[in-house]
Amino acid sequence: AILQRLQKEWMGQDYDLLHKNCCYFSNALAEELGVGEIPAWVNRFARGGARVTDDINASVRVLHLLSDEVKHGLEHGLRHYSREQNDGP
Repeated sequence: AILQRLQKEWMGQDYDLLHKNCCYFSNALAEELGVGEIPAWVNRFARGGARVTDDINASVRVLHLLSDEVKHGLEHGLRHYSREQNDGP
């Protein structure tokens, strides 16, 4: 019964080296068995790597947003400048 419940949550195509690996599965199984979590040191490398990649991904998203804002600001400024140049003094 426990493995059937876990099977729905732990599909092979969902495997991720840093975010959903065998250590996370082992921890979920241990909790289902009622023996508590696995020792924290077992999955320390993956947790640290996951934090780093999550932070990098968040930073990239922010940089893309900033890039879009700068691009739109420049386009707006150029259109405004062009209108002023065409309208003349």
